[in-house]
This record gives sequence, structure tokens and C-alpha cells, in this order.
Amino acid sequence: MMTRYFTNQFMRVEDFLNIDSAEAMLADCSGDGKVITLYSFEKVQQQQVRKHLFQLGDQRIVVVCPKQAIKVSKQLKDYEIIQELTTNSLFVGNNEILKRELPILIEDLTREIEILISAIYEDDGETKSIFN
Repeated sequence: MMTRYFTNQFMRVEDFLNIDSAEAMLADCSGDGKVITLYSFEKVQQQQVRKHLFQLGDQRIVVVCPKQAIKVSKQLKDYEIIQELTTNSLFVGNNEILKRELPILIEDLTREIEILISAIYEDDGETKSIFN
């Protein structure tokens, strides 16, 4: 049995579809290939992704492609706001309640985002692994 080493990269579907060369995609790859996990905030046309991968024509590329859009934009905005508040010493000041609650809010949002992403990539039978 041979062990294979693949680099993992996350990429927007739109960016993947705009890449016109497999060599450009694999330029920073130090292993046997690359697993590209696609994401989008809109519904994904898997057939378009499959067609593009076959046009690239390189067996070293594996694409994980969900069909569903990731619906986490509100959570990501909230996360960014709370992160910014935690670093704002003028806002937090000496308020012990805020110092204690802001990390809890970040933890809750992280868990919520992980659950939503897990539902798309792990629990959804329509997420496909595509390769040549």
C-alpha cells in the first residue's frame, strides 16, 4: 500500500471556475496533488464544476463540491463585530461582564458556524467528491 499526500485548499466556486490552468493551481503543491474544497454563498452548479475540472484535465486535483450554499453571512458578520469589540479597549474598558461574555459569544457563534458547515459537507448526500 502506498501513502499519498494531498494539500488541502478552500476556494470559492467562482474563483475555481476562473482558473484556466491546472499547473497554476498546483504550483504551490508539494505533495501528490491537491484537494480543493469549494464553497459558495449561492447555490452551486455541480455540473459546471465537474465540466471545468475535466477541462483542466489533471488527475492530481480532487474537488469537494457541495450543492447547497453556505448560509452563514450573518454569523460571520456577528463574529467579526464581536472580535473587533474584544480588541477595543475603549469599549470593553474595565467592564468585567463584557470581558467574560464576549469570548462566550464568540464560542457560541463558532459552534453555530461549525454546525451549519458540517450539515453541508458531512451530512448532505448531495456534496460530491469529483476527480478525473
